[in-house]
Amino acid sequence: MKVLLYLFALLLFQDEIPYKPSDEFQLNVDLKFKEKISGGNTSGYNQNAVNNNGERLDKPKKELRAFLSVSVTQLKIQSDEAKIIVIDSQGTTLLKKKASADLALRFNMGFVEDLKNNTSANEITVFFLSPQKKELRKIVFAVSPTGIFAVNGQWRGQF
Repeated sequence: MKVLLYLFALLLFQDEIPYKPSDEFQLNVDLKFKEKISGGNTSGYNQNAVNNNGERLDKPKKELRAFLSVSVTQLKIQSDEAKIIVIDSQGTTLLKKKASADLALRFNMGFVEDLKNNTSANEITVFFLSPQKKELRKIVFAVSPTGIFAVNGQWRGQF
């Protein structure tokens, strides 16, 4: 019982990593339309079935969909920040680099409809680490299921 109480107290007093101030970076959103292949033999049609025009019924369709890319530029690196690690919402490490002011980060997040329904990673976190690898600050950008795009918890637009 004492162990559980100790663990609970430890979780309560754990420090949250602060956000990097918005004047220390610039975040740009690039929304383009790309072809996305959808369909295929998901309808249960026989692979040899054709319609009246002679086209296969199980043929995948190419549709234009909104594709989101995000870039982080004009980073102001503080004296205690030595490294940058970028992790997505699925726990995948996207990048590990030495922190420098001329660093430009670009991430292809994916198709907006996939981000909204959590088919792909809908959140990316950029951690700024000390030389001892302690997490000092972070930048978080995410797309919610309602299509809201937020940076460090602040609304920046909606898809």
